[in-house]
Amino acid sequence: GDMTTVNLDSKFDVIFLAICTLCLLHTKEQKQNFFANVKRHLTPDGVFLFDHQIYDLEKAAKHDESIEFIPINTGYPKHYMLMGEKVFMDEQRVIVNLYNEIIEENGSSTKYLGKTNKKMIDVEEIENLIRENGMEIVTTDTVPVETGFLKAIKHYYCRLAQ
Repeated sequence: GDMTTVNLDSKFDVIFLAICTLCLLHTKEQKQNFFANVKRHLTPDGVFLFDHQIYDLEKAAKHDESIEFIPINTGYPKHYMLMGEKVFMDEQRVIVNLYNEIIEENGSSTKYLGKTNKKMIDVEEIENLIRENGMEIVTTDTVPVETGFLKAIKHYYCRLAQ
């Protein structure tokens, strides 16, 4: 279902949102509805864990396109990905195109294509959404990343405000 409106008629001790998901919400209303929905589904002692992508805006302002070759492993099956990104600074969004290929030892291969339209969301907006929806940040950590226009991944551990 839609993560902004799904109602599972249940509460959970842990809600986890994978890394590239929050950036798929483009409007303030979508993000607000999402955080309200998380709060609605958390038990009183529940935790909300999620990651957020932090973009290198200086790099994106200088060069708005990037293509990277990303080897996934070195043995068989061989697996690699090409990732192309196009930044639209005025709209604070990034289009990501992916070509992923898995090559078996016998030479056969499987190919995958993918595309996402990501919103660049700043940390201040995310942290305001957390507070506005009756949650608090217990802890965070930030891991540097050097892929395309990404600068870091920030991990959040949140709970309902006490």
